This record gives sequence, structure tokens and C-alpha cells, in this order.
Amino acid sequence: MSTKAFKALPWFRLYHEFATDHKIQMLSEADQRRYIMLLCLRCGNGNVTFHDDLIAFSLRISLEEWETTKNRFIEAKFIDKNNKILNWEKRQYHSDSSTPRVRDYRQRKKQACNVSVTAGNNHENVSVTVPDTDTESEFIVPTVLVDLPSTPKGPRIPYQQIIETYNEVCVPKGRPAARRNNPKRQARIRSLWNESDKVRSLDWWRSYFDKAMTVDYIVKGFITRDGSLWNGADLDYLLQDKVITKIVEGTYDHAQR
Repeated sequence: MSTKAFKALPWFRLYHEFATDHKIQMLSEADQRRYIMLLCLRCGNGNVTFHDDLIAFSLRISLEEWETTKNRFIEAKFIDKNNKILNWEKRQYHSDSSTPRVRDYRQRKKQACNVSVTAGNNHENVSVTVPDTDTESEFIVPTVLVDLPSTPKGPRIPYQQIIETYNEVCVPKGRPAARRNNPKRQARIRSLWNESDKVRSLDWWRSYFDKAMTVDYIVKGFITRDGSLWNGADLDYLLQDKVITKIVEGTYDHAQR
């Protein structure tokens, strides 16, 4: 087995056979998680030897429980008695930690093999996955420029201005002021904003609030069936789909003041 010293890495290779390997699948779900945690600790700390008490703390279990788990892992040949992951070097290539070396190698060969494809004025670099190998191949991955359709960003949604428009139109009519530009209101406004080009205008919102203020029950409220008083609409009520549909389509026109 290789005795190379491996540096800490931000990631490690987890192969799909984890889901079908009989030794792994014979473990409980708790032990499967603990094994993954050991892999993470190995990846993030290189060849550092972890003592049993530190592993137990990292797994948030008692030392006695870790000793029991450790014995199962040793029996399955996942780790040795010193908590070293067995076959780590076999699965985790040394080249995974050799980014500077590979970068320098590619830089030296860049002029020898550099391919560009331009398909218009708009192009972007496309990254290519390096082959799954532990060696530096003589094959150089070319830099490829391809034409990608641009995705235009829509106009910024003026949440605060819409809320202020409500206050300007509705508060003088006796409706409660809206003081918070919170995520719930933003979500409702964003949903409406994305439905139609017509809605993407402060003029539309002012017109909508103006029309809402011509409906008696929205402004004055009404007595409910149980005899209680509904005091009329606030901003959250006016942002409901069903309310907007009825006001915009004129359902309440006959009830206007």
C-alpha cells in the first residue's frame, strides 16, 4: 500500500457502489453515517491520527459507544486499530491534491494545444472534467469557447415602492399602513410581478389600489355572519390572488361607491 502523505482536501471521492456494497449495507444507518463522518475527518485532516475520545466527540456519541462501533469497523476492515481509514489511497488519488502541479503542467503545454471555437459575439468558457486517473496524461484538455444564449435579467422588483404606493393610496382612505417589507409580502409581489408584463409597472399597482378603494366592503369592512366586525382590507388582503382577480376583472364594480 502506498505510504505517501496526503494533505487535507476540501472534498473526497465517494463512489456509487456505497449504495450496493454488501459490507456497507449490512451496517445500520447510524453506523453508515459514522463511517461517512470518519471519511470526512480523514479528508479534512490528512494523515493525522485521531484518538478515540476525539472521534467520539466528533460523532457526538459516548466513548463506550464509539468503542463498540470501532470494533465493528475493524472487523469489516474499514479502519485499523489506530482509526486509520483502510484503502484510502486506493480510492483517493494523490493527484486530487496536486492542483498546483497540474496547473503548472497545463500552463507549459498551453501553447502546444489550445483550441478555441467561436460561434458568435457571445461566448463563455466551458470547463471540462479531468479524466478519472492518477497520472498526468499527455492529453491536454483544450479551452473551448462556445456560443451560449444569454439569459437577460428582468427589471429589479420595486418591493418598497409598491408598498409605499399602497400607503399613499389606501392609508388616506382609512386602511392600515404597511410598514414592513417582509419576505412574505415580497413573495406575493414577486409572484404577481412575474405573471404578466402589465404588472411590472408602478402605474399598474397605483391603478389597482385606486380601484380597490372604490369597493365599499374593502374600505369600510362589514359585519360577518357571527356578528363580528371585519374592519376592511390591509395590504396583505389586497395581495391575495382571488382578491386581485375580482377587483381587476370588475366583479365588485356594481358595489362601487
